[in-house]
Amino acid sequence: MARSPPGGTVNFVTKQPLSDPYYFIEETAGNFNFYRGEIDLSGPVDESGRVLYRLNASYRDQEFFTDFSETRNLVVAPVISIELGENTNLTVEGAYKSLYQDDYNLGLPATGTIFSNPNGDIPRDRITNEGELGVSATRIGYRLEHRFNENWSFNNTFRYGYVNYDGGGINIGTELLPDNRTLLRTFNDLQDQYYDYRFVTNILGRFSTGSIDHQLLFGVDLGRLDNSLSFTGKSGAPIDLFDPIYGQPPGEITSEIDSNTVTDELGFLVQDQIRITDNLNLLLQRFSLM
Repeated sequence: MARSPPGGTVNFVTKQPLSDPYYFIEETAGNFNFYRGEIDLSGPVDESGRVLYRLNASYRDQEFFTDFSETRNLVVAPVISIELGENTNLTVEGAYKSLYQDDYNLGLPATGTIFSNPNGDIPRDRITNEGELGVSATRIGYRLEHRFNENWSFNNTFRYGYVNYDGGGINIGTELLPDNRTLLRTFNDLQDQYYDYRFVTNILGRFSTGSIDHQLLFGVDLGRLDNSLSFTGKSGAPIDLFDPIYGQPPGEITSEIDSNTVTDELGFLVQDQIRITDNLNLLLQRFSLM
């Protein structure tokens, strides 16, 4: 279990290598200059089939119905699986994502869209945000699995993750003035970075006490989350929703944040899943977090 607010992420499900060669290529095009390409390649690397690979990648470029809005998205996810022995397997996988959004839509006031406005209807393609947001994420790790026998197994995983949010000149509407056409805005620059390290070891065993079957799990979870945030807020230039002038300089600084937080975690888990009958299971669990 990977811990993340508010309740955690139960599992990451990724596409795994296939023993038979597999090749998939797709291209898609649509309205608003929408273009997307995707590949999914898999198969054995060596003649014995002990080393398998899989590569997923996609790229998307599109505009939107709102003025000037555009996004680009690149994802690359390679996986290598190595059979180290008859009962031992090592899987190394990673993922990289780069998302860029330019002048993305942050909405319009209700007066002039949902409700009537004495100046008329605000054009639905009107944009009030002139900022850009770039998000890059990297994840890499391994999973080592070993079966001692039919009933007992061991697995160890490590994962490193990095996420960076870089936003410049993001305008957020705050108030529509009484003239029902001038929108006050904020102007925000931010950089938010997350470094996540996660090391998990589990031992799983199956046994019976009389007619009752047990599935016993011992687990250790070690993690560190390093988060740094830099934020500058300014008073934004007002914008006329019916006759906008873009590129106006922002005003004075209204707020600043420069922080760094490091959270270390150490968790222990003991769990016994007991099958009393075919239709009745009992789960006993003890989890300790430090």
